Amino acid sequence: MSREAFEAARAGGVIDTATGIPKSREEMHKFYEFIRNQTRDAESKAGEGSLEFPAGYMFKDPVHIEADELGDPVDFLLSEMEVKHLRDLARVVNGQHGKAAATLGPALKPLAAPFTLQKLLATVPAGAEPPDELVELLDQLAAYGADLLDPLLDRIESAEKPDPALVRLAMRAAKGKKARLLERLQRAATPVAVETLLKMVASIDPAGAADAGKAAFAALLEQVLSRDTAGTLSESDADAMGASMAALAPAQARQEFAQWVHPPQAGGLLGKLKARKPRRMLAWTAAAGLQGIAGEESSKLLRELADQAQGSDEDLRKRCLKALTLWRRIGAPKNG
Repeated sequence: MSREAFEAARAGGVIDTATGIPKSREEMHKFYEFIRNQTRDAESKAGEGSLEFPAGYMFKDPVHIEADELGDPVDFLLSEMEVKHLRDLARVVNGQHGKAAATLGPALKPLAAPFTLQKLLATVPAGAEPPDELVELLDQLAAYGADLLDPLLDRIESAEKPDPALVRLAMRAAKGKKARLLERLQRAATPVAVETLLKMVASIDPAGAADAGKAAFAALLEQVLSRDTAGTLSESDADAMGASMAALAPAQARQEFAQWVHPPQAGGLLGKLKARKPRRMLAWTAAAGLQGIAGEESSKLLRELADQAQGSDEDLRKRCLKALTLWRRIGAPKNG
C-alpha cells in the first residue's frame, strides 16, 4: 500500500489493528506457492497431508481452518476477540461523528451474524447472568440496526429447557417487536419455544397473551393435521408438537386428542364389525401431549391407544406406555 493510500484510509476512519486476516488451508497453500516452487522435498512441493505451507513438518500443531469453517474472514476474526474488547470497540464506534460514524457504524453489523453471535452467546455459561459487557455490546449492535431477536430465539428453541439468561437478552431485543413474537409463536413447534414465547408476549401485552395462545394452538393444530395428511409428520416432530399443544391449551388439546383416539366410525354392519383405528401419527402426537396433561381421562386415553396398537404397531404401543409412565412419574401436573 502506498503512503498516499494509507493516509487516505486513515483520514476516512480506517484503523490499522496490525492483525492478519485468517486464511483457509486452500488459500494458504496457494499463498506459499512461490516458496514451494523453490523447495526440493516432495511433501512441501505436493502439500501432502496437513502441509499447506512449505516445510510444514517442522511446526507442531499449526492452526488449520477449512474453507467451510471460515466463512467471512472478518466475521471469523471478530468472533475470536473477547467480549469486553468488542464492547470497547463498539463504544469507540458509537462515539464517532460525521463521516467516521457513517463508515464505522455499519461495520459492527457482522458481529450479529449467526456464526459470530452464537460464539458471543456461548461465552455465557448455562443459567448464568449475561455479563454487563455482553449486554452493552448487544444493545450497541441493535442501535446500529443489527437484528438480534431471531438468532436469540433460535438458540433458545434449540435447548432442552429455557435458559433464563438468553430469555432476558431476547426480551431486550424484542422491544417494540410484538408482531414478530406473535409470528414466531404461530410456528413454534417445541414446548421450550411455546413456553418462552408465551411468557415474552405476556410481559409485553398481558391482556393479549390469551388470544395469542389460542391463535398459536390453532396454527399448530393445522400444521399437525396438514403434515399428517401429506405424510411428512415424523415421530420426533409429533413428539414436539403434541407436547406443545398440551403446553398451549391442555383442556383443548385433550379434547382434540380424544377425537383422534376415537375417530368417526363407518356406518352400517361394517362399522359394527370392525372399529376404525386412529391415524398412526395423530395417535403418536396424542401420546406425546397426553403425558403432560393431568386427569384420569389422559391416562385412560393413553391406555386405549396402547391397547389399539397391541399386535399391530409395537413402536406406537411402547410410545404410549412410555407416555403413561411419564404421566405417573411427574404426578400429572394440575393444568387440565
